Formats: sequence, C-alpha cells, structure tokens
Amino acid sequence: MTTVSMAVARRMIIACYWKNVPLMLTGYPGMGKTATYESVTRELGIGFIDFRLGLKDPVDVGGMRVPDAKTGKLRHYVPDDLPDAERDGAAGIILFDEINAVAQMMQTTAYGLIQERRIGKWRMPEGWVPMAAGNNVSDRAAAQRMSTALANRFLHADVAPDLEYWVDNYGLANCPDAGISFLRFRPALFHVMPKPDEKAFPSARSWTAAFRFLDEEPALRRALIAGEVGDAAADELEGFLQIRASAVTLAEILADPKGCRLPQKDKPAVSYAVSGMLANAMTRKTAAPIIEYAGRLGPEYEVLIAHDAQKRDKSIASTSAFGAWAVRNQEVVL
Repeated sequence: MTTVSMAVARRMIIACYWKNVPLMLTGYPGMGKTATYESVTRELGIGFIDFRLGLKDPVDVGGMRVPDAKTGKLRHYVPDDLPDAERDGAAGIILFDEINAVAQMMQTTAYGLIQERRIGKWRMPEGWVPMAAGNNVSDRAAAQRMSTALANRFLHADVAPDLEYWVDNYGLANCPDAGISFLRFRPALFHVMPKPDEKAFPSARSWTAAFRFLDEEPALRRALIAGEVGDAAADELEGFLQIRASAVTLAEILADPKGCRLPQKDKPAVSYAVSGMLANAMTRKTAAPIIEYAGRLGPEYEVLIAHDAQKRDKSIASTSAFGAWAVRNQEVVL
C-alpha cells in the first residue's frame, strides 16, 4: 500500500469525512496521528470523541442488557461516551484509537459500530463518522494483526513522519526555534525507531517533550533530553546548541544587517540555527533588518525565515519589507 505524508493524510481525513467513509491511519508511534484527527475536527468545527477500545471491556462497547421490572423485558443500555447529538453536536468524528492493539474479541465488538453505525436500537447520529488509528505490527507498540472482517470496513492509509507538517501545524506554535532549527538541520533524526533494548527514541511526541528542557543548564539538559530521545540524538542536539551559542547574535544583525558577520558556508548547522532565531524574532518592527540579512544567507535559508515568520505572525506579510521580498521571490509558495 502506498505510504503518504501526514499532510496528505490530513486531506484524506477531510475527504473521507465529507464522503462518510471510515478511514484508518497506520504508522509509527508518536507521529501525531490522533492529534491530526483532532486538529481536523477543530478546523471543520465538528465534534471529536477519542474512543479507546483498549481501555474497555466488550460489554462497555457492545452495551448491557438490564431487566426492566415494569415490562418484564431486557433493556439495552449503550456506553455513555458514544456520540450523542444533543451533548456532542450533530456532526463529528469518533476515533477508535489504537484499534489494532486490542484482542480479537474486542475487534469483533467494534464491527457494528464501524459499518452499521449501531448497537442494538442505538444509532450513531448521521453527521458522525467512525475513523481509526493504529501502530504498525512490526513496531513493538502492542499492535497486532487486525481481523480481515474489521480491516475491510476501513479505507486504509499508511502514514510516514512529516517534519514540515509538524513544524507548520504544531512546532512553530509550541516549540523553541532552536529545536525546530536542529530538526531541519538533521531531519533524519525526526523519527528513529528504537532497537529492541532501547526505551527512549526520537519521534514528534518525544522531541516536543524534550524541547521543554532546552533552558536547563547543559549537563542536566543533556540528561533530561536523552531520557526522551535517546543518547545519540541528545548528543547531536547538544553539539548543535553549542554551535548556536557561538553564532551571530540578533543584536548584531539588527544593528548592522548589511555588514555583520555571516555563518561560514561550510557550516550549515550555524545557518539553520541563525535562520530559526531570525524567524522567531521577526515582527513588524524588525522585519526590514531581518529580511535584509536573510537575503545574504542564501535562498534556502531566506525562504525558511520568511515561511516560518509569517506562519507565526500573519501581520508580517503586510509590512513593506515583506511585500518587497515577496515581489522579488514570486516563484516561492509559502
């Protein structure tokens, strides 16, 4: 099956929602599959329910029959966390997260919810669409093979880690520029599956957590970050941070954008570090000197700075300096 990026997977979620087709995304742990589903529902203005089969018993999903003393019959009670139009809205996505990490009996219980959209007399509201996410069986993330009957109820997509998607949709708003710059310099470290005896490894999830410790003193910082992403990745990040500390400062650039020192061309780590710093520092007030200096760094870094800056602050695009840059670079799509 063709593997798609997270950016394409996001578009598939939207298309499948409007076509009322259950979709299942499968990929490495920690990629942000669940977060992408939730982000789409916020974009569309619809409800979202994360329905974890692994935390339930079959009776929790299939409902329970309880005697009714008045009628002498059994009444069917369904789980309270299934979609309710009055409480959850008329439309939404119910996500069966980690659906392939549960036993076959639990998978069987989900059949009716996925295809027929019902349990007993209960019917899923028409505007709600069941979807799913899971890890690869080979990733040692508790995933197991899905029954063919359950698999056949979904449209499937295998998803690959996508650094730029993460940067645009999460990193710029939530992570320090030094962390983003490092991953752009070493994109191969964005996601690395661990060896059997390793507990900490790089992923979108673990890098996001690791970057919270960048302001700690170096020795403690290295230990904390290694606990999230592993020793090798932590050592590379520490080296990058030391290089960044010796780079040209923002004050130098703002004081003399035309004449202050440039990173050496054979040291791309410094260029990435400076680019991240400038994208984070650009405001309507500082746009002119930063764009002036960015033009001296070279096209690759100049575009990164412009892209990230206007992603962080849309108003930058209305400055005269940014407008002049855009006219000179009309072929660039930000």
